[in-house]
Amino acid sequence: MEVQRKFRVDFLTQERALALFLEKVGENTLNSHPDIPQLSEKVAERCKGLPLALITVGRAMGSGNPRTGEIPSGNLRNDELIEHWIGEGFFDGKDIYEARRRGHKIIEDLKNACLLEESDGFKECIKMHDVIHGMAQWISQECGNKMNKIWVCESLGLVDAERVTKWKEAERISLWGTNIEKLPETPHCSNLQSLFVRDCIQLKTFPRGFFQFMPLIRVLDLSATHCLTELPDGIERLVELEYINLSMTHVKELPIGMKKLTKLRCLLLDGMPPLIIPPHLISSLSSLQLFTMYDGNAFSEYRTNLLEELESIEPVDELSLSFRSVVALNKLLSSYKLQSNKQPTLPQAS
Repeated sequence: MEVQRKFRVDFLTQERALALFLEKVGENTLNSHPDIPQLSEKVAERCKGLPLALITVGRAMGSGNPRTGEIPSGNLRNDELIEHWIGEGFFDGKDIYEARRRGHKIIEDLKNACLLEESDGFKECIKMHDVIHGMAQWISQECGNKMNKIWVCESLGLVDAERVTKWKEAERISLWGTNIEKLPETPHCSNLQSLFVRDCIQLKTFPRGFFQFMPLIRVLDLSATHCLTELPDGIERLVELEYINLSMTHVKELPIGMKKLTKLRCLLLDGMPPLIIPPHLISSLSSLQLFTMYDGNAFSEYRTNLLEELESIEPVDELSLSFRSVVALNKLLSSYKLQSNKQPTLPQAS
């Protein structure tokens, strides 16, 4: 910032910390609800006198009512975050185009409030400062009263039994790291809504009964778990699923049982090796709005039946596809229904 003189700012006393925090929140917000002053004192105390935390969180409280989803402290693409929000049900009743528009507006609001930052060198990616990430996680855990409500675990090996017993309370779990090798047999997750098992490059399989007690799960992200070659038994039990991301895995075939996932809105299959999709599976996903199979599973003349299945689904809003056949591409171009997607289809010759 081209400062002329550097000096250390120590932690503030409780009185000065609260004064700084209230200044950043502003009178309008403080007077907008009788509970806010008391809440402000609790939040300011949680900032432990750290000026950066006090200023950033205070500004965020004073800027309106931003909404946040579970975000790891690393980088994340804007659209990917929005797609998770869609799966979480933040934009129920909206088509994909409108959901993306609203999602980008929310991200800009969060960036303006200093809750999110633009990733270095990647304009379309965002990141979150560790202080803000910790604060967001604490708030989402009901100000620390329900510490097991959200689990973010990175670079674990074997997920031990002690941790699994706490999964009963979890609503969102994120397992993210290269050292995760094995998952528990049958975790009881009756409250779980979102499960991320991402970038777990040593994880090869899921235990047979892993999904047996997850009746409410809506978001399942297994992307970049490269050694995963098949989906675990029981995925057809997850009838509340609205989002599945298998991109950059090595899953070879979608199980026919996925026909039961009639609430599924987003299915992402990018960057995968040749994938077997059973006949009539895609056409059974009556709620599907976003389908991507880009880079890796290019449409050939032998896969035009999949285009016909996509054409039979009424609400599909956005497609992202690759092509290596003029026959398949002409099939797409001759379909008024597929061409009328609000988000244009992205053909690619290969």
